[in-house]
Amino acid sequence: MSAPHVLVRVWTYLYTFALPSEIRDRRRAEIESDVWESEHDPDVPHHAIVLRLLRGMPADLLWRLEVTPSRQHARAAVGALAGAGVLALALWALVRQPVPLPAPPRRLLPINLRLMPPPPPPRRLPERNGHRSSALGTAPPQSGAVELSPPR
Repeated sequence: MSAPHVLVRVWTYLYTFALPSEIRDRRRAEIESDVWESEHDPDVPHHAIVLRLLRGMPADLLWRLEVTPSRQHARAAVGALAGAGVLALALWALVRQPVPLPAPPRRLLPINLRLMPPPPPPRRLPERNGHRSSALGTAPPQSGAVELSPPR
């Protein structure tokens, strides 16, 4: 028994669950016969069975609601349909195209800091009128202020 046949059989058992035996058995026999014919027809590819299953699920659910005879059976049908929804999601995951994996991150190159050149020396500001410029301006030192200079 092929995987598509098993999927169809599981789906059929789910949506015919808790029906009266004559209705349930007749529907299961119809589906079983259809799948057997499809599997033995050389012109029908295997994936066509799964596609037919997916396309036929809404019709199967409507059929189930039409033939549900009582309120008690309707509750069982709701449970079976919830299981059918889970199966439909599983089938969708089985049939869909695989998602390509993201490219692996690039490997970072190690940096040897000893091989790097030293940083450039700090720039000295030019002198104006015998006084060094400062970041705040070029005003001469005030009286009483001592200008400190680094030793030479």
